[in-house]
Amino acid sequence: MMSVKPNLKVPNVMTTPCPRRWHALLGAWTLAVLTALPAVIQAGFDEDCQALTRTPHRLSGTAEARQAADYVLERLNAIGADQVLEQPFPVTQTVVRRCDVTLPGRSEPLPLEPMRPNGIIPAVSPGEGITGRIVHVGMATAEDFARTSVRGAIAVMDYNTGDTWLRAFRLGAQAVIFTHNQQAESRHAHYVECTTNLPRFYHHGPASDLPEGAEATIRSEVVWQGATGRNLFAYFRGTDPIFDQEKEELLILAANLDTFGEVPHLTPGARGAANCAALLQIAEYVKAHRPRRHVLFAFFDNQARGHAGVSAFYRALETEKADHTVRTRKQSWTDEQAFLDRLVSLANSPEPLAAEADVRSRGSSSSTTSASAAARPPSAPASPSPGWPGRASSRTSPASATASARPWRTRPATAVSCCSRRPTPCWSRRRRPGLARSMPPWRPSVPTWPSAAWS
Repeated sequence: MMSVKPNLKVPNVMTTPCPRRWHALLGAWTLAVLTALPAVIQAGFDEDCQALTRTPHRLSGTAEARQAADYVLERLNAIGADQVLEQPFPVTQTVVRRCDVTLPGRSEPLPLEPMRPNGIIPAVSPGEGITGRIVHVGMATAEDFARTSVRGAIAVMDYNTGDTWLRAFRLGAQAVIFTHNQQAESRHAHYVECTTNLPRFYHHGPASDLPEGAEATIRSEVVWQGATGRNLFAYFRGTDPIFDQEKEELLILAANLDTFGEVPHLTPGARGAANCAALLQIAEYVKAHRPRRHVLFAFFDNQARGHAGVSAFYRALETEKADHTVRTRKQSWTDEQAFLDRLVSLANSPEPLAAEADVRSRGSSSSTTSASAAARPPSAPASPSPGWPGRASSRTSPASATASARPWRTRPATAVSCCSRRPTPCWSRRRRPGLARSMPPWRPSVPTWPSAAWS
C-alpha cells in the first residue's frame, strides 16, 4: 500500500511499549498543525465541507459516495501528495426501489424514507402494502396512547420521541411514520438491535400531510445489493523517519468518508465531512512543512458497517503469516462464494433442512465423507470420524445411540451445517444414561440443531 518496505512494522499505539507517549505525541503534533494553519484556510475548509455535503448522503457503494470520493481524490492529487492510492473492496448496501404512502384525495403517492434496518432487516412492506387508518399520537407519550387506539393503524408521531415509538408496536400498530415539527435530534434512536421487521418510515414534511383518520396504504421495497467501496490514501514522505527503534516510522491520520444514520438516505454527515475537510487542510500543511516521520492520510469507506474500510486496510497489511497472500485470499474468496451459492440453492429447495449438501473443504475428503454420511440411513453402522477418533460418524436413532459410548459428533451435512464445526447439544445423553429411553421419536426427515434427537 505504501512505498515503505512491506516488512517494516509501522509503530502504533497498540504495539509501542509506551502507548501514552504516542497518544500525547500525536495529539500535540495535530494540535500544533491546527493552530499553525493560517486564517485564510478557513475558506478552503468551508468549501470542502460544502462539496462533501452536497448530496443527501454518502452511503458506501452509491453514486453519492463515488461523487464524494472523486472529490477527495481530486483534492489529494491537487495538493501534490507523494503517492495517492485507492483501495476498492466489496460492500453490500440497501437500495430503495419504492417507498411511499397512498392517501385518498391525492393523485400521486406521498414519498417516504425508510428508517435504518433492524439488524439486516430493512423497513419493508408485503407486496400488497400495509393498509390502515392514520392515527396521530404526537410525542407518543402514555397519555397520547390512552387517548386513542393504534391497533391495526398507522401511527404518526414526532421524530424526537426517544424510544417511546416502541409502544405503538406493542399496542398493535402496523407501521410508524415519523414527522418533525422542529429540528430532528440525532440522540433519538429509531431502531432495535434485533433482526426483525418493524415498518418505520420518515416523512420529510409536516404531520398535516397525513390527515388523521384517512385510510392509507404504505408500500416499501428495500433490497440489499452488492457494490464496491473505496478507501483513499495520500502518502507524504518524512525528512528523517528513523528514530530510537532504528526503523522508519509513520503517522496515520484517518477520517470516515461514508455516512449512516437513522434515516440512511437523508444523512449528509456534516461531522464526518468536517473531519475529512480538516484532513485535507492538514495535508496541505504537511505538503509545505514536512515532518520527520512519514505521514499517511486515510479516508475510510463503509465504516458504518462493522468498520469494513479499516478491516480491508489492515488485511492488506498482513505480512507475518506465509499463507496471507493474494493468491490464498482469492482462493478463500472463491471457496466462500461457491459455498454461499450452494447454501442459496439449498434454501430454495422444497425441504432445505433435509436436503443433502457438500461441506466446504479445501481438496480434502470431508465433502465426500459428509455427503455419504447424509445419505446413510439411520440404521447403518457407524464408522469412526476422522476429526473425532473413536466416535461414531452416522446419524443414529435413540435406540442405537445408547449402544454407543461416544455418539456421533461430526458436523451434519445439511444447510444448517455452516453454524458451527461442533454441535453443542442442550444436554448430553452420555452424561445422563438411560435418558434416551424417554426421548421423543426420532425424525430423520427434518433434522434440527441443536436437537434432543441427537447430540
